Amino acid sequence: MLCSGGLTFSDFLVDVLSIFIFVLWFWLLITVFGDLFRRHDISGWTKAIWVIVLIIFPYLGIFIFLITQHRGMAERQSQQVQQAREDTRHFIGYSVADQLEPADQRLQCPFLFALRAEIRQRYPSELRIDSRSAMSALSSSGGKPRASKASSFSSLAAGGSARENPAARPIWSMNG
Repeated sequence: MLCSGGLTFSDFLVDVLSIFIFVLWFWLLITVFGDLFRRHDISGWTKAIWVIVLIIFPYLGIFIFLITQHRGMAERQSQQVQQAREDTRHFIGYSVADQLEPADQRLQCPFLFALRAEIRQRYPSELRIDSRSAMSALSSSGGKPRASKASSFSSLAAGGSARENPAARPIWSMNG
């Protein structure tokens, strides 16, 4: 046994506190080293001096660095997060929420309205609704849309025609 009296609750709390302080120190050390080596505004000698101070006086060095460099650390972290966000958007693309406004502007573009009108003017026979087939489809199904067109299209695939099977004729037809 390590302790002759056993492990008391106060010993347990001291152990937990010491482990917590060690983990906290290690996390801060990694954060400080990361910030220190990402900096471009100080020379290599200054970085070396900070490393020596952090090795010789670990807790005191971290606190001194945090007290003297806190504002620069926050600004560099903010710039790094912004750069990472821009790199991600450049690589993956923008999210749907970022593209809602440009999409809305594209929908209201007068050029698209003019283009649609010109297409309808040039090709009126190809973009018409065949009202006879639409009415026959509704009347043959009792006013309800058909559930499946697979059987009616299978007769066309077997060599039948739309005149033999009027239910196989699409509602939107190309050239009648």
